[in-house]
Amino acid sequence: MGLGNLKKKLFSKIEQSKKVLFTYHTRPLFDQQVNTWSDPVSNLPRFAIVIQGPVVKDCHFTLETVRLYKKHFAGADIIVSTWDDEPANYAEKIKEQGAEVILNAKPQFPGTSHINFQIASSLAGVKKAQSLGAQYVLKTRTDQRMYAPNVMEYFYSLLEKFPPAPGFKQKRRILGVSLNTFKYRPYSLSDMNIFGHIDYMLVY
Repeated sequence: MGLGNLKKKLFSKIEQSKKVLFTYHTRPLFDQQVNTWSDPVSNLPRFAIVIQGPVVKDCHFTLETVRLYKKHFAGADIIVSTWDDEPANYAEKIKEQGAEVILNAKPQFPGTSHINFQIASSLAGVKKAQSLGAQYVLKTRTDQRMYAPNVMEYFYSLLEKFPPAPGFKQKRRILGVSLNTFKYRPYSLSDMNIFGHIDYMLVY
């Protein structure tokens, strides 16, 4: 029995016992396989994308993500905020694709689930975005990727459509897009992929 048939049989057994359906979706690995472009929009504020975390070199995942984002979000500043132990030649490859690369010193104390690593690299990236003049920033991770074009316009329009309720100092919401956010867990907004005005992203 081939591996493909074995998988089908295993999934079928699980579906029958758990009364669920499995779905399987393939995605392009390389930038050149993606044949979509964002619509040109000229009236949006300046955006930045901060890609935070250790560079994923397997299949050049982070590098290919930068290439894809440069195509989909031509007007955005792309910032890769990673660690100072990354090989210099690989960091240079990312820079050659038009991204800013920040090499941060690792915190001495990682914290629970490496939270201090996450804070350090995220904050450095958002500060860099601010110095470049970005008004809005999408903070994502080196091991994740968004394939859809026009994402920035969509996120921005959501913030415009749903402002905070009156009485709050915060003038713009922070938008979270992640399966790691749970409705019944207090303060559960996951920061895997978050988008917002630069001022409030710095505070967050």
